[in-house]
Amino acid sequence: MKLINRKNFLFSSTLGIGMLTIPDLFNQVFANSKDIEFSKRYPKEFAERESITDPILKILLFGITAPNSHNTQPWKIKIESANTFYLFTDKERQLLPIDPINRQLYHSMGTFLEFLEIGSREWGIQLKISPFPNGIDSLESTGTFPVAKIDLQPKNNLEKDPLAKFIPFRQMNRKKYEGDYLSEENYKSILESSGIRNTKLVYTLDKKKIDSLIDILVESYKKEIESYEKNEISRIWFRLSEKDIYTKRDGITLEGNGLTNPILWLAKNFFVSLSPKDWNSESALKQSLDTFKNQVFSSKGFLFLVTEGKDDPITWVNTGRDFSRICLAIPANGFVFHTMNQAFVDYPESLEFQTKIRNLLNLKPDTKIQLGGRLGKSELSFFSPRRDLKEVIL
Repeated sequence: MKLINRKNFLFSSTLGIGMLTIPDLFNQVFANSKDIEFSKRYPKEFAERESITDPILKILLFGITAPNSHNTQPWKIKIESANTFYLFTDKERQLLPIDPINRQLYHSMGTFLEFLEIGSREWGIQLKISPFPNGIDSLESTGTFPVAKIDLQPKNNLEKDPLAKFIPFRQMNRKKYEGDYLSEENYKSILESSGIRNTKLVYTLDKKKIDSLIDILVESYKKEIESYEKNEISRIWFRLSEKDIYTKRDGITLEGNGLTNPILWLAKNFFVSLSPKDWNSESALKQSLDTFKNQVFSSKGFLFLVTEGKDDPITWVNTGRDFSRICLAIPANGFVFHTMNQAFVDYPESLEFQTKIRNLLNLKPDTKIQLGGRLGKSELSFFSPRRDLKEVIL
């Protein structure tokens, strides 16, 4: 998030909050915003309410609620028949400056597939997922070949996934965290609840190591935003106005960064600028870094999903599937989560941070940290909208 001019006031002043009266207009949103949130948090109930009976559409409503990089929702669906469809990547939603080999893009494909499978079980439908049926795209041909072929296979007495009930509480929560540091029992419970199959969950209870992790994550974030090309990605995907939030229904928002009224209203109307010059100004970068520090310094623990040996698109898709399950297991255990992946991306500047964290966690040289983030306790914040199905279906 980028705030300019008197930005520090917005985040540090409590005097102004006490003196301001919030007019009704602060709470006014587009008429369908509650329906948009309802459809994301309760996809099955939404389908029932809207009398959606097509089996593919019913499970796609679950897929589009999946976590994904920068809320780009980079999924395209081609329906082949009443019981078969294909998942493609959306080339227009690549994030190449911060994701130069499509790792995060394929992570997002995996999260979609896992949410599909979790949702299908809610409807008594078993899925046969065939990954990369026609091969794997090159970077230049992204979006040409399907990531997966999905066949629906109705089955009697199909066991539901216990994580499905936590979809309404899954979000990337960027607020300041409270509570105690996570214990070993907390991490073990998250791992057991998740049922991950393809990756290994790594964490540390050592407070000195946690402090060192914070320092590394801050430095990696600073390095990223100091790059004009990489920092521009956040600006391009930032949705400031109510109109943009609820018509585009993707991207990053002040609300998603944990701001609430009256500061939210002040920021939107007086202090935020999406011009490239303002977004990349020295003052904006400083505020962005300060905001990140406030978030990461409140962390009550970190977890990382790692793989060993092979590191390719199939691995990335499978990592995304496990990440989905972790994201649901975390609220199942009473915590919230916020991904912080600047240290694990694939541009050269991040390599030093990856090495530092791998050494800090005593991981083998061939271990790849795929994803990571902070944990703690906080109230739920804004639920980022999801696009309408008609925008995803080819």
